[in-house]
Amino acid sequence: MKIENIVAAGNLFTKVNTLYFIDKIYHTKKAEINSNRIIIHIVDMNKFGPEFRGSITLFESGKMLVLGTKSFKALYYNVLYLLSKLYVYGVKFNYVPVVEVVNVVFTSSLGTPVNLDELAFILENVDYDTDNFPGAIYLIDEPRSAILIFSTGRVVVVGHLDEKSAKQALNKLKQELIDSGFIDVL
Repeated sequence: MKIENIVAAGNLFTKVNTLYFIDKIYHTKKAEINSNRIIIHIVDMNKFGPEFRGSITLFESGKMLVLGTKSFKALYYNVLYLLSKLYVYGVKFNYVPVVEVVNVVFTSSLGTPVNLDELAFILENVDYDTDNFPGAIYLIDEPRSAILIFSTGRVVVVGHLDEKSAKQALNKLKQELIDSGFIDVL
């Protein structure tokens, strides 16, 4: 199983003048959402090399989203880099900033091609509509998860915070496929 993306949300507990930092932080882009006059600052982090790639969307409110990292180490490097830059340029932190992982996206393989039409017929909790999406979406209640299944046998597991629970969800799918006779023992 491989991590493809980690999504985290954070709060600096202080307002940030993102316009001031537009030229100050490495690789930045400015965006403005006119409906609420929310100005955000998107920081594309490649400073430490491609394995640390990611982006941070920083809102004037001090809240942020961290996207695109493929490891927890890269996530924390990106956040610490941003915090250090904000501190150097005068942002005062009244409280310790908080960053919480909210989703980790994993990829894996079933090891065999899958006939998605048959899969949708055999398994419950499968949504397959070729007009809207090229894969089948399999929903699991416990552990709560969604697994995207493609005809190549590749799968994308979402809705987890750690690899252990993602593997449990994938193993549950594999067991249901074996029990239904859809695939041989993997």
